[in-house]
Amino acid sequence: FPLDEKKALKWFELAAEQCHPLALYYLALIHKEGEVVEKSYPKVISFMKQSADLGYDEAQDKMARICMVGDGGDVWSLGAPVDESKSFHYSTLGYGQNRDSNSAFSYQLGLFFHNGMGGISRSLYRAKHYFEEAAKAGRQVPY
Repeated sequence: FPLDEKKALKWFELAAEQCHPLALYYLALIHKEGEVVEKSYPKVISFMKQSADLGYDEAQDKMARICMVGDGGDVWSLGAPVDESKSFHYSTLGYGQNRDSNSAFSYQLGLFFHNGMGGISRSLYRAKHYFEEAAKAGRQVPY
């Protein structure tokens, strides 16, 4: 079947109106790529935030990155202000849902505790705990 991108966009928009987290996530990606619609980083952030707040773990990971990097040279540098506490929030949400399967959230939380970021106190003990979880899941960690 040939892909009708405009029709797919319409269906994603209809599903997003019903607060479908995966549709919101894909709308964010569509607006980030800018091939079907004009690039719009404010829309990317808005759709990604809605998806993350509805519990979609991939969106939580992306929001954690967006809030952490701001304009800082990452593929997810979308011009959002750096907000470490929001990044910590989305990392914590994702970790709570994916404790057994996703090393990215464990690793991110390890970094927060290792560096004392996001308004939390530095704790090498807690950082080690999260880094060990990430390592068990196959992620390379600094310890």
